[in-house]
Amino acid sequence: MNEYVPFTPDFHWTIHPSGRPVAGLSADYRIDLARGDGVLRIERDVEPVAVAAGERDQERERIMRRMRSLVPDWDW
Repeated sequence: MNEYVPFTPDFHWTIHPSGRPVAGLSADYRIDLARGDGVLRIERDVEPVAVAAGERDQERERIMRRMRSLVPDWDW
């Protein structure tokens, strides 16, 4: 079973329409686009947004269901 830790930074990448890679780490509020003359970086400074209690509870419940499908009496 592949599991991830909710609300942790994640690396994302894709290919830009120009054919060059574009990438970013979700915690950095930054996107890097590789170009022939170097890297174009787009970034901004912002305060991270706190996870809402309902969203946190939903992820906790999802993890509980997945873990208990393997170990019925599993608990934190």
